[in-house]
Amino acid sequence: MAISPRHHSIVVASASSSGVRSNCPKAASNADLSDANGSVHWCLSGTPDELRHLAERIAPIDDPVERLTVAIDSYFDALFHASGAPLVLQALAAAPADARLRTALRRRGDDLRGFSALFARDAVRRGEMPAGTDVDEVAAVTTMLLDGALVAVAEQGDALDRDEVRDRVARSVVAVSGLRPAAR
Repeated sequence: MAISPRHHSIVVASASSSGVRSNCPKAASNADLSDANGSVHWCLSGTPDELRHLAERIAPIDDPVERLTVAIDSYFDALFHASGAPLVLQALAAAPADARLRTALRRRGDDLRGFSALFARDAVRRGEMPAGTDVDEVAAVTTMLLDGALVAVAEQGDALDRDEVRDRVARSVVAVSGLRPAAR
């Protein structure tokens, strides 16, 4: 799919983001919080290619709330793929006693905030958020909301209504950020 110059910035920024790594377990059935090298593994939000694909997929979407919803759905896909949510929850529980896990969780948070900031900067550029928006603050709040969705996964298990949680996160991001369709 060709990306128009109007939608190019989020794709290029996503593709060149240096902090993005794949942290999915090699085999969910043998998932462990650390491998022999001490590297923590769990599903993040995808490999650089997956994030590039997501950016390409959302860039042409004109409605900013729909674009946000697709991005949040991608986050949920990563959580539910290869036991990602249980592994992240295990890492959160064990992190206070394990510096390696805290480091990995910080990297994961940095990656989520980085992609969220790219999304917010693109929305400001498109006129969908006010020009003075603190994109780092929006990214931090968005990441906190996404991590809060992990709690819903733990609390509700199989009874989780993924669409309800996704929509609640999207409504909260819209309320915090002022995201709205650009004036035409």
